[in-house]
Amino acid sequence: MKKGFTTPELIIAIGIIGVIAVMTMPSIYNHFHGAEFETASQKLQLQLTQILESMNADQSLIGHASTADFVNVFKTYLKTVKTCPSSDLTGCFAETFRTEEEEFSLSDVKNSAFMGKKEWKSKVEGIRLNNGISLLIAYNPYCSKKNPTNCASILYDLNSIEKDNIFKGNGHSDLGMYNAAYVGGSSCAFEIDGTCFSMPFAANSYHTWNACNEDMYTSENSEDQAYMQKYGLDYCYPGDDYFAKAAEVCGGIDKMTQISDLITIAEYIYGTSDINEESYQSGLTISVQPSSLGLPAPEFWIWAGAETTYRISAYNRYFASDYTGNTGLNRNNSSGWAICLGD
Repeated sequence: MKKGFTTPELIIAIGIIGVIAVMTMPSIYNHFHGAEFETASQKLQLQLTQILESMNADQSLIGHASTADFVNVFKTYLKTVKTCPSSDLTGCFAETFRTEEEEFSLSDVKNSAFMGKKEWKSKVEGIRLNNGISLLIAYNPYCSKKNPTNCASILYDLNSIEKDNIFKGNGHSDLGMYNAAYVGGSSCAFEIDGTCFSMPFAANSYHTWNACNEDMYTSENSEDQAYMQKYGLDYCYPGDDYFAKAAEVCGGIDKMTQISDLITIAEYIYGTSDINEESYQSGLTISVQPSSLGLPAPEFWIWAGAETTYRISAYNRYFASDYTGNTGLNRNNSSGWAICLGD
């Protein structure tokens, strides 16, 4: 009776096992490699959120004039080894990095538009942490205490800056995003029925007019008239004008979400096609959480790019857990949100 393998049979068996190992090792490595970075990415995302919330509690989050000013405070909450100004990000991030479709270099990172935050109009600064993680940061000068996580957009690299890393989405590669719409400069934070919407922002900054007439809500001041013409405004407001500032951030009222766009967003959030321009519609149920679009909960309202015939106010849409409606509010209201239309 044959009791074992011959030497040739053992050599063949070992060879087969070796081939199988070579074929399966990459997938096994990628599985554990991906799991490792998914855990690291989740930890970093949590840490970034905690820092922004701490800054908010410390009264040091909002009101910065630039990303550089923000980073000077932000870095005190971390252990850093280097910071890089927007003029020279070399040394704080990999010189080349890729998505699965496109390759980028640091020279492509000029401002917040690279992270899909065109409306912020802020520069990007770099930070390297003592654990090797690299950050590219853009600050939102229009952010609100109500939504601290929308005060910064961050592209991070969990690995060595010498590596040519590929971005495949948070937790699936060395590169990840925190509150960034898209790597490479798309201005679409989300898209509904073919319409591109930028990241929502708290409209809590205001424009001050030089000489707005309190009776007619118009101005004969040349600077005021130039501002109105540039941003498509028919009227001014004799006080803090939050609506005008929102129009300025978007580049004009025609580039803000219109009444019809807010209906589109409402239908998406409530999962219905029956939203109209009536004052209020009740008995609704939220189908898509507003937070997934960068909006607060449970209640909020968004400016529409349209002034009312009352001149003192502009249209907006209110969102609640079970109802929504199109209304008009005075332009000195600082509690609203705004969304720009993407390119």
